[in-house]
Amino acid sequence: TWRSIAGPGFSSSYSGTTETHNDQHVITIDPTNPNRVWIGNDGGLNLFAFYPPNSYTHSTAANVNLGFTMFYEIALHPTNSSWYIGGAQDNAGPASLGNNTFWSNISSGDGSGVAINSANPAEQYSACNFQQIFKTTDNWSTSQIITPVWSSVNLSPNLIGKLTYDPSSGNLYATNSGY
Repeated sequence: TWRSIAGPGFSSSYSGTTETHNDQHVITIDPTNPNRVWIGNDGGLNLFAFYPPNSYTHSTAANVNLGFTMFYEIALHPTNSSWYIGGAQDNAGPASLGNNTFWSNISSGDGSGVAINSANPAEQYSACNFQQIFKTTDNWSTSQIITPVWSSVNLSPNLIGKLTYDPSSGNLYATNSGY
């Protein structure tokens, strides 16, 4: 949530439902109006406007019809070109499940490795923070967590890992270690 930090004797009220995403990457003052600030981050683009007469601040998401994310990895459905899943930095596991204009999230946190079984595409995998692995066998109508107990193999996984599905063996490989 965005908050104003101001000097002594200054107060500001805020309205709007827009919250910025963490990890701000660019902040610039609008060259046509110094009371407007554009903020670019992992979640897209936001416009903040300050109204001096009443110290009023308003935030607006500027992502209308724009999709913003940074993918670490994507997996494509073998027969449906409008079905793909991804692991996204700070934006979980975005998935276009047949409709490219509507995306859902199939995991949480920082997304990482993803995989789709090419022989049985309803079986899919999505990993997130510290290699927590989600699996579905029904195209994400339901899912279960299948994360291994990393401590049992004396590993402390990194934040972001990779998944590889081997269709010839039916094995899922999670590549991630602290080394």
